[in-house]
Amino acid sequence: MLHERLRDLGFFTDMNQTEGRQNVDVSVHCDVVVIGSGSGGGVVAGLLAKAGFKVLVLEKGSYFARGDYSLIEGYSGLEMMEGPVALISKDGSVTVKAGSTVGGGSAINWSACLRTPDHVLKEWAINEKLELFKSDKYQEALDAVCARINVKVGTGKESLQNRVFREGCARIGYTVEDVPCNVIGDHYCGWCEFGCVTGAKQSTAETWLVDAVHAGSLILTGCKVQKILHCKGKKKGRQATGVIADIPNGKLHVYARAVVAAAGALQTPLILRRSGLKNHHIGCNLHLHPSIIAWGYLPAQTDDGEIERTFEGGIITACCHELALERSGYGAILECPSIHPGAFSFIAPWASAAHFKQIMQRYSRTSLVFTLTRDHTCGTVSEGYNGSVIIDYRMSQEDKAMSLHALQSAVRVLAASPGVTEVGTMSMDADSSDPAHVEDYVARIISRGIKGINYSVSSAHQMGTCRMGIDPNTSVVDANGECWEVEGLFVCDTSVFPTALGVNPMVTCEAIAFCTSQNIIDFLRS
Repeated sequence: MLHERLRDLGFFTDMNQTEGRQNVDVSVHCDVVVIGSGSGGGVVAGLLAKAGFKVLVLEKGSYFARGDYSLIEGYSGLEMMEGPVALISKDGSVTVKAGSTVGGGSAINWSACLRTPDHVLKEWAINEKLELFKSDKYQEALDAVCARINVKVGTGKESLQNRVFREGCARIGYTVEDVPCNVIGDHYCGWCEFGCVTGAKQSTAETWLVDAVHAGSLILTGCKVQKILHCKGKKKGRQATGVIADIPNGKLHVYARAVVAAAGALQTPLILRRSGLKNHHIGCNLHLHPSIIAWGYLPAQTDDGEIERTFEGGIITACCHELALERSGYGAILECPSIHPGAFSFIAPWASAAHFKQIMQRYSRTSLVFTLTRDHTCGTVSEGYNGSVIIDYRMSQEDKAMSLHALQSAVRVLAASPGVTEVGTMSMDADSSDPAHVEDYVARIISRGIKGINYSVSSAHQMGTCRMGIDPNTSVVDANGECWEVEGLFVCDTSVFPTALGVNPMVTCEAIAFCTSQNIIDFLRS
């Protein structure tokens, strides 16, 4: 029984079951309740538990031990991602992928570990007046989280897809940087988004949450938090006192001295709204890092019968920042994605049955490069019928222009790589080009533009919906990560990013959570 397990770990609990009914209400008391177990919640749980506090982590998704991961694309999407599998923006123009399992996004991401760019730190420190981001404290946090999740460059043999990318960049004069990854040992895999069966990828489920459990914390899965409880406060208008969550066959009432919302940039604002918070920035300022994919086909060439496949190996081990505009702080980067057959068939263009068949037959020798745009666009997230997530996001003309410019560059990179005989994009126009005529082709990319759903635009990064700031009129949480409206309610996920980040966000999220954890400890001890 749940309440017995809680008691065994030293939590004070109570249970109420109505006679003749199976539904059970369980009450539990702790120091801190953490909503979500991803890159923010996992860090907070681990650090607070090691500091001696009773921590309870609530995760609405499921837990998978290493041997439980199926690595089957459809099943994994249903079991481990929001949607399930994916979410679609209100106008159908953007496909959004987000984790919903123990470990959150860190369990299903592609292992890229890029630190917060210097120009972003400068912008957040100067424009947003957040002194944390120019402090030694933040740099120490970056070092600490990178050490805990074993961030390193060089994970063994590089994948064919990343080698094609490097060679193409070199031939057109683009500089390529190595991308550090959070893995142990060699990591020639390619299935990271479906969980890591070896435990080599150091998600929060392999690191921070392990620390939390070893220090006496408990992680409860299948718990969907309905609202955060709060009463009249002394310093602020309200004081957080706990949460109410749906559990199988009942309700869970958690009473805590502090509440940490770390459910991600899509779910955290919905929880705050359901809890009665009124700040009009909650759910606004949504950034998605919109991405578009270019492809290049390499006919198989081998002398020994062994054919390398582009989807195998480390996913992101190289990155090109040539299009990241340092002066404005905006622009795009180029990286390689992990797209398995089901997702590939979803985004592939359709001209005819025969054309589509040819595309799928070529899948294992099709090398992909995606654009990641640091977006100015601000969307919104809200709650729809039966708890559904409504994403309203429409790319600005500025972001569309930058994305198309980056897409042109991605096509040029692939066309320049040795062995590539045909290049194209995931445009619904379904046209392509041989490398010799690539400039004619990229000119058509600009003339076509991004209109409606003519391109498959996707997002794996969601940010900004509970942004951090120094003024409640422009932000949801203060510089300590605490909500302006409710004392003792902290937000620790990518929703606190003041703007779009421009690179893969895991390390930045963990570093901010690391700093916020100390603020929570100070709050509890005071």
